[in-house]
Amino acid sequence: MNSKPTTAIVFLLCVFWLSADTSPAFAIQAQNDAPRELSGLSSSEAFQFKDDLPLDPSAPIIKKMLYRLRKTSPATIDRFLKYTRSKTASQAWQDAAADPIGYRFWLLRVPGRLKRTTAVPTAGPQTADSIKKFYRCDISFSDMSLTVSGQPTASPINCTVFCRRIPKKLPLDTGLDEPIRFNGLFFCRYQATAVNETSDDGKSLAFIADRLEWYPETSAHADASETDLASRLFDVAQLDEVRRQNAQSLSHADSEAFYRMLIATENKLPDAAPATEAKRVSLKQIVAKSQSNIGAPTSITAYCRSCNRVNIENPDVQKRLGIEEYYQLMLFPNLDQKIVLNEMTDQGPSKVTYDRFPVTVCCRQLPAGFAPKDFEGEKVRAEGFFFRIWKFDSEITQEAGLSGSISPLILANSATVLPSNKLLEQFLTWAVLIGLAAVMLAIGYFRFFPGRRSTTETSILESLPERIDTTGLD
Repeated sequence: MNSKPTTAIVFLLCVFWLSADTSPAFAIQAQNDAPRELSGLSSSEAFQFKDDLPLDPSAPIIKKMLYRLRKTSPATIDRFLKYTRSKTASQAWQDAAADPIGYRFWLLRVPGRLKRTTAVPTAGPQTADSIKKFYRCDISFSDMSLTVSGQPTASPINCTVFCRRIPKKLPLDTGLDEPIRFNGLFFCRYQATAVNETSDDGKSLAFIADRLEWYPETSAHADASETDLASRLFDVAQLDEVRRQNAQSLSHADSEAFYRMLIATENKLPDAAPATEAKRVSLKQIVAKSQSNIGAPTSITAYCRSCNRVNIENPDVQKRLGIEEYYQLMLFPNLDQKIVLNEMTDQGPSKVTYDRFPVTVCCRQLPAGFAPKDFEGEKVRAEGFFFRIWKFDSEITQEAGLSGSISPLILANSATVLPSNKLLEQFLTWAVLIGLAAVMLAIGYFRFFPGRRSTTETSILESLPERIDTTGLD
């Protein structure tokens, strides 16, 4: 019996087994497809990119990934970060640098220092939904645990991030040193060509991210309120979206910022105090210049009309942010002076006069031993941060044909019921009734003497302006 065919078959099987075992592409394909599913690319598409070449910002894949990340929810980002969450940033960085093919288009969360940003215009036909430009960001990542070519390094490791959004307050083409973080798809390892790109081994990493998170430490480009929020682990770059939504209804566009700022009200870090203490803004300043005071610390003292617990139904928010409920208080300051606003009605733009104006306060929690009903009808004080002006519908606005009513929205950790004197309140009630009777008599008397009518108006809450800034109102 001839054994040569059998021997040849065995030999070919061994060769096939050895090649499959030593081929990094096939090994990674079989085990690591799931982490790169966010990119929407197949394994063969992901492995076709070359490493250790000069970086090309015009590569079509960059724009394609930016489109994809733009539509990705925070929940999806969190789900794909699980593949690298068990690693430290330096471990994930070194793994990607050592095996760029294996980690191609994995999602990593990387902290660093932003050194420079440059706008990159996109080529080709433009539509309303097109990304007309994106940003190239030079990031420095310094970590004593990093190694280059097997040796520890204390010098910064540099990388490049292509992203669609950067904080609006940060200037372009200028030297920076701002603390940032980003969730980025690992793109490639490339050959550094500029001084600010060069690492110890001449290689750098490139990522693609939707945006940069910003945690300013100084007032170089941020104000004191923003450094205060950053010290509470709040991403200040989110305020750009909040400003765009000012005077609009609450929606998913800034819901992440809403929950994050609500959590930040109780998240003060004692070892990360801002260099300059932020000054509290008054209600007058809020309504006069709401856009510029978004994120500023503030306080309010007023009577509470209603207090309700709001259950957060979204299981992702509950799990990811660790918040299941908050409390919404409707406070009504006494307005002795009517406020006139330009609002949109069914008949078009019209001036609407308010003699009562609600201020909404959302609290992370209530004091121990207090229930929501304990706040209703009581004088309440709350200290927190001004989120923005928000618009809401009510029966009154619907009956009046208005597009909605507006209210300053303040986020606070808690609220306090101020002590009251019941006997004094009863006395004041009777005094008010007697005063009203006297006023009615005075009106009846002075109606025959119009020339003597008083035109003096009492200012309200530090003299509120006649018109409230409703930037962005429909």
